[in-house]
Amino acid sequence: DYWWNPDTLSLSDGDNVASFADSVNGLAMTEGTTAAQPTFKDSTYVWSGSKTAAAIVATDSTNMADTAIPLKETGGVVTACTVAVILKDPTNPGSGSSWRCLLGPGGDDTAKRFAIGLAANHVRVHYPGGFDMHSTAEGSWVGYTSGGIITPILTASGGSGSITIPEMSIDETFSYTEAASSTSGPYFGYKPAYLGEVLVLSKELTASEITQLRSYWANKYGS
Repeated sequence: DYWWNPDTLSLSDGDNVASFADSVNGLAMTEGTTAAQPTFKDSTYVWSGSKTAAAIVATDSTNMADTAIPLKETGGVVTACTVAVILKDPTNPGSGSSWRCLLGPGGDDTAKRFAIGLAANHVRVHYPGGFDMHSTAEGSWVGYTSGGIITPILTASGGSGSITIPEMSIDETFSYTEAASSTSGPYFGYKPAYLGEVLVLSKELTASEITQLRSYWANKYGS
């Protein structure tokens, strides 16, 4: 399991992020190409009201894809996965199908990846072998398009899963065929969003655990 927390980085505001280690197993997301490195917002960055915390600032050109995110396998397949993130997007124009955030292990490996894709007019959940797209009315991401906080959580186990984004009234299920863990680089710090904490787990979160996680995030980052 992996938990990346920008507050653990010893960087100055505006620095490039070449390496970002998770706080559980020490897996470092790395990017050797300077132009592809996201930048750092220090702990004075205002997420909401009086809530401040560090953030990773991504763009269309950044992605920390040099290191794969291995998921636990049982019998040669990944039996469960969770991808969770708290983010905001203050530069979102509020319309269009261009990606504003892509995040998850496996990256472009369509046969094995788990990823969350966000645009101004749709949400896409990627899973091994396919994806589901959930459309929203143009510019209807209230809070998101104005720079508000959203908390997408993809969680899956045994060939079925869900994606929830309460800030957008997204609560959808999907099915998939289990596959091995991808050895390809992930989507991480890819497309123009400000990322707070990121979790990638080899387990499916329960509804109670998801509620607890979002409560923790609300206390830290606001809403």
